Amino acid sequence: MKMKNLQHKLIGLIQAINRYPLTMLFLLAIATVNVNMINNETEDYLKYLFTFIVGALLSVIGQQVYERFLQKLVNVSCSWLDPFFWQLAIILLFNPHPPLT
Repeated sequence: MKMKNLQHKLIGLIQAINRYPLTMLFLLAIATVNVNMINNETEDYLKYLFTFIVGALLSVIGQQVYERFLQKLVNVSCSWLDPFFWQLAIILLFNPHPPLT
């Protein structure tokens, strides 16, 4: 029972890493900076910590905007451009006029 629960949690973690790779890198950087802040109390790492926190938040927002709006826009624009390229291919393949010399 415990192995299935652990396996389910690891699958969820892998899915999150696949969906938000940049965010996971920022969270890893936050953890690294936090370890350095604990070990080296003399140096100030707050600027790095806040930078990585803002980067993680912006990467989550960027990923959500991409999934919500831009994926659909890419699909729609591809469906608009597809007939254009087919028509261009037909014109170039079946052109009744001789080539200009």
